[in-house]
Amino acid sequence: MKTVSYSTFCCPKDQDRVLERAREHADSHRYPFDAKYFVFQRCAESLVCPEGFNPIHIHENDYAPLLNGFGIQYPDPVLSELTHGWGAPHFFAHHLVNHLSVLKQATTDYIAFADGDCFIKDTPADGPSWIDMGIEILENNPDVFVVCPNEGGPGRRETIMSQQMFLIDRKKFLGMEFIPWDGTFIDGGPFQEYYGLLEGWIGRFMAKRGLFRYVLPPEWRYWHLAYH
Repeated sequence: MKTVSYSTFCCPKDQDRVLERAREHADSHRYPFDAKYFVFQRCAESLVCPEGFNPIHIHENDYAPLLNGFGIQYPDPVLSELTHGWGAPHFFAHHLVNHLSVLKQATTDYIAFADGDCFIKDTPADGPSWIDMGIEILENNPDVFVVCPNEGGPGRRETIMSQQMFLIDRKKFLGMEFIPWDGTFIDGGPFQEYYGLLEGWIGRFMAKRGLFRYVLPPEWRYWHLAYH
């Protein structure tokens, strides 16, 4: 049987509400994870980790060695300007270190990543979880690099990545080439900051290799609390 880790995180501005609901959100996936990680990004070391999670603390001085270790230039003045600098909500490095710190520590076959304000809203009562569906798809479709629960619309293959919630093969993620942004914007594509965030890096890799993100049908639906 394949092993799966679960990961979520918080930063100082949302730490209280994310910590309060971390276990609830993990349980919404309806899957017996082999390990769970909670990343405290730039948070006080004194914060209590949710029960059942392994804590990972990331501070400013961890950014350069972590990102450079994956071949990502940091500091990067181009991406910093694109994503409006350190204090901006979509500063590129903040949206890379959470996932990469877990990738460095996890040992399972797969990792399910979820933003701290996202949870599974709909799943078939007597059917498989989205994790089960994701594993099946990843193992049987070599052109699929990541699987996401549904965020609206039909089930489909996508070339644009979303990092809010996704399942990925850990070894394939570890072996991913981190391709720098060349300054090209996709016609009709995502918001500007996308190109510096993890989703932009994964998107560039998928484009180079002819790979896709698979979005599950609406039976496996997730919610983002900022929207509802």
